[in-house]
Order: sequence, then structure tokens, then C-alpha cells
Amino acid sequence: MLLTTARESEVADVAVGEVDLEEGLWRISSHRTKNKQPITLPLHPALIDDLRAVWPKHEAGGRWRLLGQIAGNGLRGYSKLKRRVDTLSGIDGWRWHDLRRTARTGLSKLGVSRDIAEACLNHISGRSGLVRVYDRHDYAEEVIAALTRWQNYVIALAAKPPSAEIVPMRRPRLA
Repeated sequence: MLLTTARESEVADVAVGEVDLEEGLWRISSHRTKNKQPITLPLHPALIDDLRAVWPKHEAGGRWRLLGQIAGNGLRGYSKLKRRVDTLSGIDGWRWHDLRRTARTGLSKLGVSRDIAEACLNHISGRSGLVRVYDRHDYAEEVIAALTRWQNYVIALAAKPPSAEIVPMRRPRLA
């Protein structure tokens, strides 16, 4: 979720037929998105490696869910998974949706324009009705470029060794 900006339900139900491992793209159709708008998301090589690990060994139909237990059903039990992540990380007090919020903030930090960053999250609410009528561009190439940049940034952060010295943040004194 953090790397793709996809919604919880979109990730949970990722299917074989949506993913092109060779191109490194995940195409989510309009019937699976909240706003009924299709979106194509890039897949970092690290994500492709993770998907290959759960890819069916036998020929599977396009609707075979990669994260579920049986064909047709995606991952369920997010609350149980969340508790496990909290326990293993020692960090709680966050929600899955915070990963999308973090990605959106990170896109801004990287200098991605507001319109493209919102398109990366497949948001249309930030565009006025008039803009939606006249601007029919889907921003697919821009979304792929921005998310590729975001994914490379996050992977590079994760690859950095932890700092030997932790400097606590200090609150400025208010005069």
C-alpha cells in the first residue's frame, strides 16, 4: 500500500490478470476502484519479487487472487494482520489508510504537483466538475513516473543502515 498508493481493498484483491510482471505494471479496472476510474500503477522490482513469491505455480485464471487462500477470494483479516504488524514492529496507533496519507505527503515532498499526486491516489474529488469535463487526459504516464520516483525513494530509505546516533527532536521554546 505504501509503495503503490492503492487502497486496502484494491491490494487485498490483487489478481493474476491485473499484474504484468514483465512490464512491471498493475492495472486495476474501474469495477474494482472506489471512484470507478481505472488506474495503472508501476511495480518496483522489489514488489515484483514479492508477487513472484505468491504467484500460482500452475496455470491460473485472470481472477486468481494473489493474496487470498483460494481462487476468487482476496486477503481478509486485515485487523488481525494489523495487530501482528503492531506487535512485530512495536508501533501502534496507526491505520492502513495512513500509508496512503504518508505516500501522498511524500509525493509532495518529492516535488510532485498536487494534480499528479492526487491522480496517483486515484482521487478525482480535487478536480472541479468543469475541469473534469474539459480535461480528459488520464495522467497515466505522469502517475507512473511519479510513483516510480516515490517507490525508488522509499526503497532507498529502507536500504539505508540505521543511524548509529539518534538525535531526539527538540520542541522550540515559545517566547
